[in-house]
Amino acid sequence: MNFFTVIPPLFLLMTLVSCYRKDNTESLSVPAYVQEVYCQQDIEYLLGDITLPLAITITYVERSEHCVMVKFNSQQSLKALRDFYLLDCERLGWNNISNFSNKQQTKLVFEKPQRVSTITLFDTETGCSVEIYAGERTRSVYGSSLNEA
Repeated sequence: MNFFTVIPPLFLLMTLVSCYRKDNTESLSVPAYVQEVYCQQDIEYLLGDITLPLAITITYVERSEHCVMVKFNSQQSLKALRDFYLLDCERLGWNNISNFSNKQQTKLVFEKPQRVSTITLFDTETGCSVEIYAGERTRSVYGSSLNEA
């Protein structure tokens, strides 16, 4: 074995391992089919056209055929993240169809012709906890067609 046949596969393996982060889900009720959490860029790819802010800690990712759920924590305030998503989703072509707020949380609902997303922001002592659900408009979160109901 020479140097050039060992190093490229080893480098690739090290690169993949550096992106890999096992989720700490002991306190969560996590179904067995949940995917492992990878790099933030991978999660943004799964979400499609919803941006994740910088400096976050991803705590949970679940993907089905027609929708994605992502949970993360941020040290930014609820107001800062709400303003970020209102501006960024509009920039990306989402229509904000509804907002619900109280002191502890805000829920933002966005739509596109073929997609729907809810972003729920929870105020925490250290910043904000965020849950994003994004999926096809023609599907429920359980994967059955809304036209079949």
